Amino acid sequence: HQQGEDFYAMYHLQFEVIDTGVGITPEYIEKIFLLFEQVRDATHQPPGIGLGLTISQRFAQIIKGELQVKSELGHGSTFSLKLPVVVVTEKLSTHKQMTSSKIKEVNTTDFYPPSEEELKDLFMLAKRGNIGKIKKRITHLEEMDKQYIPFTHKLGQLAQKFDAKGIQMFLKQFLK
Repeated sequence: HQQGEDFYAMYHLQFEVIDTGVGITPEYIEKIFLLFEQVRDATHQPPGIGLGLTISQRFAQIIKGELQVKSELGHGSTFSLKLPVVVVTEKLSTHKQMTSSKIKEVNTTDFYPPSEEELKDLFMLAKRGNIGKIKKRITHLEEMDKQYIPFTHKLGQLAQKFDAKGIQMFLKQFLK
């Protein structure tokens, strides 16, 4: 759990599935997340074609989570899914409401903005109305540093509304 200037809280949500089956050998654990791989032995032939764990792991990675397995041969396996969760705790008293094309002053100390160069690039994209590229940049910024999340959250709200003017007004507050 991390706190971000009372604007958001970062948590991790973890799920575990534990089975008491035959377990998985250490050398095979590395392979179970590969496409079309399955745990097979002479007595046990599982249904399916070996895509479930691959797809699940990729979904977890897309949302910055982790899917892991621990196993002991003869004692079973534990699969854990750890997901990041951002809880927005925005204080309405310190942030003024942003509405489409009518952005009031925002307390900029509540945000950790990216570099000046990145801000200028985002501003130019907004000026051109290229919301698609702005959304890609938002994802990239969040991958680079979790501290950008409050900033990208506000930017993302405006991008969802295709509010290029609002994005420009928001970014101007951070440009020197």
